[in-house]
Amino acid sequence: MKPLSRILASEEIPAQVIVAQPGHEALCATILEANPDAIISIDEAGKITEWNPAAEEMFGYSRALAMGREITGFIASDPAMEAHRMEFFQCLKTGKGRLIGKRIEMAAVRAKGGEFPIELALMRVLDHGRFSFTICVRDITERKRAEDILRKSEERFRMLVESAEGYAIYLLDPHGRVLTWNAGVEHIEGYRARDIIGRRFNRLYTPDDIALGKPEQALATAGAEGHFSHEGWSMRKDGSRYWASVVLTALRYEDGVLFGYSRIGCDHTKRKEAEIEAAKLTTALESLLKERTAELQAAKRLLQQAPR
Repeated sequence: MKPLSRILASEEIPAQVIVAQPGHEALCATILEANPDAIISIDEAGKITEWNPAAEEMFGYSRALAMGREITGFIASDPAMEAHRMEFFQCLKTGKGRLIGKRIEMAAVRAKGGEFPIELALMRVLDHGRFSFTICVRDITERKRAEDILRKSEERFRMLVESAEGYAIYLLDPHGRVLTWNAGVEHIEGYRARDIIGRRFNRLYTPDDIALGKPEQALATAGAEGHFSHEGWSMRKDGSRYWASVVLTALRYEDGVLFGYSRIGCDHTKRKEAEIEAAKLTTALESLLKERTAELQAAKRLLQQAPR
């Protein structure tokens, strides 16, 4: 590594280094006061040399109490983040490392002892030929809480979808390619997830419907009207047909941009077969009734024509 004197002489300032400029003290003070993030400066020994109002509020230490303390006392020993924690301290010790200039997540400690999640960015500062560090810290407690709520919600939704074995529930991208595949659709359609994810959903239609462009018509109608529903014959992986009741719903972001479709289907083959059998029976009964009626009418005419 080149000595600092050679770096300065050749103006080869390392990447991720901020060079302090003279005459900017008033501007820097204003930024420190107004910034909603905690801004902490430390010297080469890792001791705090600057502690803005946001840092006071975030950590619970006044500037007077924080100044001169080692920054290590404010970083929690979180086992899940131990690798980042050790690398962070190594950057402070050597002035080098891949974490400089990047945002990383760690756990910090408040004055009253409570731990909380933070996101920080570490920057090296060159001031009058000496290196120091500035750390921008953001409290991400609310963000983590929101992420946890979202994760639990997604987990509950996944469990609900996976447990719905009687329903084929899956998502499509805007082009009709399959993105997800639950146990119900595997049971009904016969495809395993690895056989169908990434492929177009039109293979679930009969060859005749594909030739008529019905998969594309379904997507177009759902995209234009918000949803599309129909009943008809669908094709399983083994080539057998089943009577499907399907609802296709367009999924959009808040700004209206389409990002995919949900498709919920149910196998009503038994109901359809019962309807077909009932229709056959009705037809047979109607035919028998017509024959019986014709016989009765013929008998009536014979009676009318018989001599009295």
